[in-house]
Amino acid sequence: METKLASDRAVEVARSLGLPKWKLVDADGYAGGIWILWDDSRFAVDILNKGSQVIHALVKVCSHPNFADFEWYISAVYARPQFETRCKLWDNLREFSQVINGPWLAIGDFNDITNQSEKFGGNPCPSYKIQAYTNCMSDCNLLDLGFNGPKFTWTNKRNSSHLIRERLDRAWGNPPWRIKFPEAAVYHLPRLSSDHCPIMLSLNPAIPSMGSKPFRIEKFWLEHESFRDLVATEWGVSNLPIAECVTHFKSSARIWSRATFENIHKKKKEILARVAGIHRFLQSKNSSFLIQLEKELTQEYQHILKYEEDLWFLKSRTQWIQDGDRNTKFFHVSTIKRRSYNRIMGLKSAQGTWSYDPMGIQAIALSYFKDLYTSSHTSSFYDSFKDIPGGPIVDHSKWDSLMASPTDAEIWIAIKSMKAWKAPGPDGLHAAFFPEILGFS
Repeated sequence: METKLASDRAVEVARSLGLPKWKLVDADGYAGGIWILWDDSRFAVDILNKGSQVIHALVKVCSHPNFADFEWYISAVYARPQFETRCKLWDNLREFSQVINGPWLAIGDFNDITNQSEKFGGNPCPSYKIQAYTNCMSDCNLLDLGFNGPKFTWTNKRNSSHLIRERLDRAWGNPPWRIKFPEAAVYHLPRLSSDHCPIMLSLNPAIPSMGSKPFRIEKFWLEHESFRDLVATEWGVSNLPIAECVTHFKSSARIWSRATFENIHKKKKEILARVAGIHRFLQSKNSSFLIQLEKELTQEYQHILKYEEDLWFLKSRTQWIQDGDRNTKFFHVSTIKRRSYNRIMGLKSAQGTWSYDPMGIQAIALSYFKDLYTSSHTSSFYDSFKDIPGGPIVDHSKWDSLMASPTDAEIWIAIKSMKAWKAPGPDGLHAAFFPEILGFS
């Protein structure tokens, strides 16, 4: 936080906040100043380096069931308004990124924007400043954590003709940090006396539940040898109508998936534990059985890595990486970013009130779409066309062609033109699944 306080007054205010530990960088006149305050019963904070624009620290969580003894780096930032001075901060962050290895969070006032849409009013931000900022974040492999609330975090508080607003405050995390805290969310809080609004980072916010998990075909299912037998046996059974056929197949596929794959993440940990146990035993004794078992477990582990990569590839909706080295971390981070972007934390009703609980969000969404698709007109649909002058008329042969049912060849062409693993339809079946069905028909 930019405190604009220094010396004894800074210590006095820090002590009054009720947290037993703190580290302060004094303000320079009425600008700058960085504080880190913490509860030492919950966190151990080791200050690694501090300067006028940043404090680097190592945070260790002491008393949390999910993150006990977990360590991560944090950089508390106040970037100076002068571009030349700010460039020194960018170099500092680059250097820090090279000497650390692990999850890293950078948060604070960066006094810059990443694109022109993050500024309202005034002259456009010079492109070289944007480029310097974004290049630094890219070099440091940091991802914007996004935000909830109003877009802009700073205003010059002028009247409407001279008003300028910008998004200067934000949080960045590297991929290991984002994977460790996939649900972390940044909130822009109301601005009161300051020209900046406070930002709050919640590591584990309460996420509204929107119902049960929908059915999805997984990419690695199609590569399993027994999946073809499942489709041949369960698809089109007893010549059911297509809707009932899909429902029946989805039910059978869920059972087959649980029996075949269990939980691949759990299975991965179990195999690693078994291999570690074999290694410990073989340190002092020799066993041909365990050596063979290690080979089998290693092979099974490679299969699971492929399943895991396919799983995160499908969830990430990414198309441009196909084969090669394991891309699981890339797909995982892509999925987290997409989920964070798409997550609905609250909705505003037509009356102007906000709702954040799942039932309230659901009610507002239903009301909106009911109003949208309910006609308020009492006249007949055909009455809308009575005053339109006559135009070309479709002859009977073209009419018959337009109204004819699609042929098998046309259906096949349509299916083949679809992206195989893009978002599925409401039934959860991706386009890649249907050639499997047609192969058995």
